[in-house]
Amino acid sequence: MKTKIFISIIIITTLLLVGKTYLFPQNIINIHNQTNETISSIEILVCKKNIILSSLAPHSKTSTSFIVSGDSGFIVKAKFSDSKELNAQFGYVTGGAGAYGNIANIIIKESQIIGNQL
Repeated sequence: MKTKIFISIIIITTLLLVGKTYLFPQNIINIHNQTNETISSIEILVCKKNIILSSLAPHSKTSTSFIVSGDSGFIVKAKFSDSKELNAQFGYVTGGAGAYGNIANIIIKESQIIGNQL
């Protein structure tokens, strides 16, 4: 009896984890530094959460995830090691059915930040 309950719990837990992964995929932000300079910090504000990433080398990429807790756009600030700053706003995410599987791309160039969503 205890074995059946234990096996049932394992099966249910596995199904929930697999279902979460495939039915509700993560929201991803991809960042690409296309400059010849190191970016000392990148701040991304989305859904009232401030995501801070540090030190992105020239011509390198990174990514992070975020949770959609309501309607929001993306506000991005990149600070370079020479104190130069770039800012941008783009995109829109919404809660409910649109809260999962969002992909935002941020491309940082010498004089601008380009943001788009897939």
